[in-house]
Amino acid sequence: MNLRRSSVSERNDVEIWFDCNACKTAGTISPSKAPKFKKNIRVLGIVFAALSFLGFAMGVLIILSAGVSSFIAPLSEKSPEAAGQVLALTLVVLFGVGCCVIAIVCGFLGWLFLLRKKVYKCAKCGFTFDRT
Repeated sequence: MNLRRSSVSERNDVEIWFDCNACKTAGTISPSKAPKFKKNIRVLGIVFAALSFLGFAMGVLIILSAGVSSFIAPLSEKSPEAAGQVLALTLVVLFGVGCCVIAIVCGFLGWLFLLRKKVYKCAKCGFTFDRT
């Protein structure tokens, strides 16, 4: 396998280009990144990531609206209506926190589906193999 040196990368490492065994071209394989998963899984990852942002925003808005409503209607009375309001606000805040937690988990899952792996790729024929 013949090696030749290429341009210097951002980390001051020297990139090494290899000869491609598939198309028999000299010096066309270079370090690159390729998706870990197929296209349909990556689309699912994009959907999960987008919905996680929306879910997190919804959870934050629910929590903020519960906080604002508790300041608008003070709960200083010792009546059953006040106890019902406290219970309702608690449930609303718990629902908002639940939305945020689910959104974070879905966002992490979407991010995992969008990861890329390090490979060596031929610039001419597209042949790839792992760098690990």
